[in-house]
Amino acid sequence: MKSILSSLVLILMAFNLLAQSSSKKYNESENLIDWPAEFDPKASDFYVHNEIEINASPEIVWNLLVNAKDWMEWYDGIQNIQFEDSSQTALSPNAKVFWNSMGQSLNNEIVAFEPYRSLSWQFNEKKIQGMHAWVIFPTATGCKVITDESQTGSLAKLQKIFLPNKLRKQHDNWLYVLKQEAELIAQSSAEIN
Repeated sequence: MKSILSSLVLILMAFNLLAQSSSKKYNESENLIDWPAEFDPKASDFYVHNEIEINASPEIVWNLLVNAKDWMEWYDGIQNIQFEDSSQTALSPNAKVFWNSMGQSLNNEIVAFEPYRSLSWQFNEKKIQGMHAWVIFPTATGCKVITDESQTGSLAKLQKIFLPNKLRKQHDNWLYVLKQEAELIAQSSAEIN
């Protein structure tokens, strides 16, 4: 039985290394996020990086990102969005917003809010803590969007072993549908003008 468990652990470790190779590793020299010490990707339990080029202005992308109550219309990775202030519909500095993602209820607080440039929130649950950051910067054809997430806690450790690509794929999907929505808005605006 002991050898079976040892073999299983080795297989899981090998699988984890192979799975992680498809995700961009943290590179401190390319980092654009001001990480608090507890979520520094060099020391966190789990980290993912995703990015995409979008043929729409940073303003269009920003407006889609901060209007959280509308996310469920175009993105299915987050459900049951509720703001602490029930009259609020958009993210704002220090706002508290609750949602479900990947089967987990998360209480999020906005910790960085620089319009058209950067947005970050932190969550602190019993079994998982993390920070999800977004950076937008202009390009010749629109903008580039980077989203990084760094997590700690027992669920983050389990995710790294058993589901190492799930969050990366969820963020890839989020960026893809963000691109679709933003480019549709940009195209509609161009046709009107």
